[in-house]
Amino acid sequence: MSSFTPTDLTIAILRALEESGACATLLLDQAENPRKILVESDEDTIEVWIYADVLHPLPRGTQISNPIRHMTLMSTIHDLNLEGPTIVVGYDPEFRVFVEFDTFGYPRPLEGGADVAIGEFVLDEASRHGTSIERTSLGSYILAFRQDHLWNYVQHAEEFSDWLTVDEIRDLLRASASMTLMPWKEIRRVPVDRREKARKYIRSQLNTNFRYAVRNAYDHRCAITGDRLRLNDASHIYPARFEDSSYEVTNGILLQPTYHRAFDKSLIFLDENHNMKLNYGEEKDLCEMGMDDGLEKIKSAVGKVPPFMPKDKTKWPTREMIQKGNITRRVKEKP
Repeated sequence: MSSFTPTDLTIAILRALEESGACATLLLDQAENPRKILVESDEDTIEVWIYADVLHPLPRGTQISNPIRHMTLMSTIHDLNLEGPTIVVGYDPEFRVFVEFDTFGYPRPLEGGADVAIGEFVLDEASRHGTSIERTSLGSYILAFRQDHLWNYVQHAEEFSDWLTVDEIRDLLRASASMTLMPWKEIRRVPVDRREKARKYIRSQLNTNFRYAVRNAYDHRCAITGDRLRLNDASHIYPARFEDSSYEVTNGILLQPTYHRAFDKSLIFLDENHNMKLNYGEEKDLCEMGMDDGLEKIKSAVGKVPPFMPKDKTKWPTREMIQKGNITRRVKEKP
């Protein structure tokens, strides 16, 4: 842990944002706080300031009530970003988990930093389920989240204290961590004026966990090409916008961006025997418009079961999701 340098921490933050589905550019070549990062996503481009330090194990012999705790010394917050979010986090390299300490985007200026203890069980739960939130003995709370949830946290941090209580946040986070469907029951418990924001946040949580599960199931390889790139995308077989869709790994497939785009645009599809095929209707339209350059390359890669499907066939897309997805995409096989 002691060998994890400030530069390592900066790299971990940038990679976490990329794993979260965003593009991150360090605005200054620095390994100190605040790290100023330009973050681009499909929805927005914003500048984020991040104050971060590494979590360290408590010294041996420390009197603690739980088996192992970690402690962080947060750096002094000397400036806030007036054009976007400022967040304050600790990072544990072993668990690959960030920890937020009762700020939710509104950090109080700290004079000389602050020491905070955290139970290792909180880090472990966040590592396994994506997020974890626990009350401290002083009545405040600790939010821990796996590094692929960093961008989701950044996007919603400033809203939390306005629209949810700690208990509401905990219930929603635990529901989304343990479920692969939208937790409508828990969402309906949130007051009406805050329900839509809660729904959007939980959907983004489910998407993040879905992406994590699919990547691991496919060993980070594109099902068609075998490319093992950080660029590969987890695609829903049956689109997530439908209420009866699922965030189960069996409703997903990992594809490199060109094939992901082709799948979402219905140019290619899975049949019920897991053969990846060309959609005859889309192929015909492209040829008629003279937009079929490069189509032969895609044709040569499909027409069979993708060679890099998970070894565990229980993680393959289910027939139900394939059927629903193909109806939605208006798939037309060649006569």
